[in-house]
Amino acid sequence: MNTITKFSLSFFLGAAALFSSCSKDEEPKVELAPELKIENSKEILEVLPLQAISFDVYSKSLDNTNISSISFSRELVIPERFSKAPDNIKQKSYTYNFNGYAPLKKGDYEYTFITYTEGGQSKSVKQVVRVTEEPFTLEVNEKLTENAKVGEEFTITGKVRSIRGYKSISFHTSALNPSISFYSGNKYNDVSKQTASSYTNVKSAHSIDKDGFEIFTFEVKVKVQKGDKGNKDSQKYFDVTFSAVDKWLSNPIYNKESQFKTWTKRINIK
Repeated sequence: MNTITKFSLSFFLGAAALFSSCSKDEEPKVELAPELKIENSKEILEVLPLQAISFDVYSKSLDNTNISSISFSRELVIPERFSKAPDNIKQKSYTYNFNGYAPLKKGDYEYTFITYTEGGQSKSVKQVVRVTEEPFTLEVNEKLTENAKVGEEFTITGKVRSIRGYKSISFHTSALNPSISFYSGNKYNDVSKQTASSYTNVKSAHSIDKDGFEIFTFEVKVKVQKGDKGNKDSQKYFDVTFSAVDKWLSNPIYNKESQFKTWTKRINIK
């Protein structure tokens, strides 16, 4: 074996021994995205407006580092009262128990969770929360004609349904008579004491249904009258208006996005 061949063989064996030594001393770096999944929930979580919700976000590191943190984000405004994951987890696996409240309005909402490892890896998962009903509705049943004479009577019945209760509920006409305040000052009013000449019969009732909505029903018998002589429109038309506003500002879960409904009907005076 010549000198060059002996040298090449020695160099190769030395390099191989050095690599083998380093492999024993240093563990190879593995970079894998962590495991992340939603537990104790459904693919689409169906709830009522502002209903309490709870599920688990499970995260596990698949490389040589720990889970560092889990973040939560959402596409639209929702109640800010929800549990937060710690920013400095430092564990191989972690379960984030998410507790919060559903959004106010009907629709589908995406809750996005992202887990991070100390090695710089991350993974995201989404939970769809579906609010199945509107938070505030008004139904009015009327038996009204387009034209009527002064003194003619008609009946209006209706129902309001609110998840946050009420701030005010009222009924009024364009004639010279006071409005009916069904609800004001955080209480339902005795409408029998408010009945004026235009309202020959007034009834109302309130209750709470199985889903926690506050239900208000009303029945008003109205007599067509002219209004102020100085108001030309009130001499030609008889307007009837019902309105309701929810108690949004004092709600302990979500005090934004006031909900209100107004119903109006105009009758031509013959």
